[in-house]
Amino acid sequence: MTKTNLYKKKIKQVKRNDDGTFQRLCDFAELKKDPYIEQWLNNIKSKRQRLSLMQEFCNFVEKTPKELAREHQDDLQLDPLKRTRIAKKQLNAFFGYLTGTKDKKWKSTLNNKEREKTISWNSARQYVFSKLMSFYSRLGIPVKYAKKDKPKEKDKNVREKTWRHDGEIIKKENMKSFLKKIKDSFSNILDRSIFYSKLSSGLDDVDLFELKIKDFKRGYLQNYGICYLQGNRKKDGILYQTFLGTEACESIILYLRDRQRKGEMIFDESGNYLDKALNYWLFVGKKRTNGSYSKMKPRYFTETMKETIEKLNLENITPKSLRRWFNSWLTRNSINKGVIKRFMGQKVDVQDKHYNLMLEQAKEGEFQDLTKFYYEKIDELISLGNGVQKLTQVDKKIERMEKLLGKVTSENEKLKEQLAKTNKKLQSYDKNLEEIEKIKTQIDRISGIIKELKI
Repeated sequence: MTKTNLYKKKIKQVKRNDDGTFQRLCDFAELKKDPYIEQWLNNIKSKRQRLSLMQEFCNFVEKTPKELAREHQDDLQLDPLKRTRIAKKQLNAFFGYLTGTKDKKWKSTLNNKEREKTISWNSARQYVFSKLMSFYSRLGIPVKYAKKDKPKEKDKNVREKTWRHDGEIIKKENMKSFLKKIKDSFSNILDRSIFYSKLSSGLDDVDLFELKIKDFKRGYLQNYGICYLQGNRKKDGILYQTFLGTEACESIILYLRDRQRKGEMIFDESGNYLDKALNYWLFVGKKRTNGSYSKMKPRYFTETMKETIEKLNLENITPKSLRRWFNSWLTRNSINKGVIKRFMGQKVDVQDKHYNLMLEQAKEGEFQDLTKFYYEKIDELISLGNGVQKLTQVDKKIERMEKLLGKVTSENEKLKEQLAKTNKKLQSYDKNLEEIEKIKTQIDRISGIIKELKI
């Protein structure tokens, strides 16, 4: 393999997804061995995106990292009037290639290659004139650009965060009433459980869907009806210490019972958690071919929320905005800001000694004081009303119906047994009738013979 096509073809390897299906991943093993790449990525944490970008750049210009660095360095050593500015031409052309722009200033002139799927202007600007240019600067041969020579950043379409109903802004004091309407619009216990959990904990979808049944069992405090949760956010590893409120916990328990009714073995006959069920996801997605359930994906609830708010003619209320509501609502009601940030898993030093002591004790497993604080000061603030009571009543009705169905099924089985016995008796009677008919036929035949003898 020659130098110019060393990175021409991406090496593929096959791996399995969580649900058992296969995925194809790029392997940058060859590229990472290049000494110029090693120098470039030394002490950089996020290497993968840069490797992918460099590999595509090398494929585009059909050169190795060494050739790119050497020809730029050679160009810098020439008389200023004789320089070709090869690196700038390559970077500009690559920007045009990534965006697919028709702008003459940025349209690729090095070759006729076209990218199958282009990327946004601002993303390409960041990739080329920041990440890719760092390759040269970290080798000590920076490519110098005047500000006017770089493509200008285009205005971003910033998503509006203001909650609206029928186009009108929803006032902060009315937000909770609209949250109730959203809750009442959910058609199943799963959606309500997720909704209650997000409102009461301040967790984002990724961290919420990382929870397992053992996390709920371990933190559930029956005397208060709330659940203490502690962990580190997947996004940045920052500690969170938060709670699932009473409505969330009641709803989750009903949700787990519903899963049990549908065939998933979670509780024993006494209502205690089975050991094997403790490692099940608290919120589950699709059923796999092996009978287990996959972890819930954030996209599911995002789509559910989107459909619901469209039906209610609401705007800008997303799963992420529920987290913001949790923050602003507790702040509005004078809850300590440091405590709120710890609930949400945001980096903070809690200055208040009283609250700091509660949080530190909770980290060590003594969370009674923090639990009492949440129960007395916060649980009522984020409560949406009697929605769970209605669900409990429905659950009890379902249980009564299931018991009645069990009795009917049992009686039906008994009737089937009696019917089977009756059928056997009838079959026996039929056989006896057949025998009687045979005997009668024989008697008639003998009677005929006797009459003939008398004659």
